[in-house]
Amino acid sequence: MNKSGTLSVKLSPEERKDLNELSRCKRTPPTALGAQFIAEGIRAARFPGIEFRNTALGRMAYLKNSRLAIWLLRELVRQAGSVKKVAALIGRSTVQLEGALDYAKAFPEELEAAARLNKRPPASLNETLPGHTVFRA
Repeated sequence: MNKSGTLSVKLSPEERKDLNELSRCKRTPPTALGAQFIAEGIRAARFPGIEFRNTALGRMAYLKNSRLAIWLLRELVRQAGSVKKVAALIGRSTVQLEGALDYAKAFPEELEAAARLNKRPPASLNETLPGHTVFRA
């Protein structure tokens, strides 16, 4: 059973104001947003090679200081057959990539969901990104 608990957090008036404004923009309760930031902070502390970013499809884990989402890194390693090959291809150390892949192993459901969202055909993006435009070369 997965029980959640309550944690009181003191915020400065400016931090509280910022949280409330962000909450309104995201249409998410401040408590849920605060919990998300705490959870992401804990994950980033456990896995220092990752960072979280806002994307059109929601918050996603990325290889720190890169444009590479962790779900995509995992896919690249699967296709290439080795971390060493991908590290050479993107100019990163195998240690960095292995650390990020440790995150992928710890949160497989999150990465599977992100991979599924990103593999959808462009026509299905209307559900997730209303008003988008697909450019074709």
